[in-house]
Amino acid sequence: MVVFIQDNCASSICASQWHRPGHLKSISFNAQFSNLPVFPRINTSQNPMKTHKNSEINKQQIMHNATKTDPCPQTGSSRRSIAIFFMIIYGIIVIFLTLVFFRHTKFQPANLVPFRTITQDIRSGGWSILVNLLGNIGLFLPAGFLLPLARRGTTSSWQVALFSVLASYEIETIQYISGRRMADVDDLLLNTSGGVLGYLLLRALQRLSGGRSVRNIRG
Repeated sequence: MVVFIQDNCASSICASQWHRPGHLKSISFNAQFSNLPVFPRINTSQNPMKTHKNSEINKQQIMHNATKTDPCPQTGSSRRSIAIFFMIIYGIIVIFLTLVFFRHTKFQPANLVPFRTITQDIRSGGWSILVNLLGNIGLFLPAGFLLPLARRGTTSSWQVALFSVLASYEIETIQYISGRRMADVDDLLLNTSGGVLGYLLLRALQRLSGGRSVRNIRG
């Protein structure tokens, strides 16, 4: 009988503990979150040496790409400034040589037939070849050399040719309107050839230097 009373007391104590409000709240809380998915724990401490090595490789790759894009931004900017300065001096010299010096005393009609003047100069030889052929080619040779250095970004051969054509066309137009010189379509062809030759000379220097000192050109 005593054991029965103790069992009833024990059972009553357990029942009283079971029906406590706090216990019911904990049971309902656990029941609410029992069906949530369980995500695997990410182990962030696995192989820290490998993680450090990967970060170092990424840093080296970023530095390599930055160096490949612009090995020295300050040097590139100063080189561009120097090229622009020489481009301005070169433009002033071209204006004096084509519009101020060597003026004709009387008006001469323009030559619109390609290669007519070039053929006549080759047949005449001597001074005509030196002044007209080599002079017009050499006049625009610095333009093809300096233009890629003065511009930002890459410069292709057709861009140099287009610049030479437009610049030479403006010069020939002013010569025809002012009557100071004879406007000739062969001069336009020779000037364009000189600009492209200057660009090719710049590419040759780039190949000889391994692409370190000359940039911003594209074939």
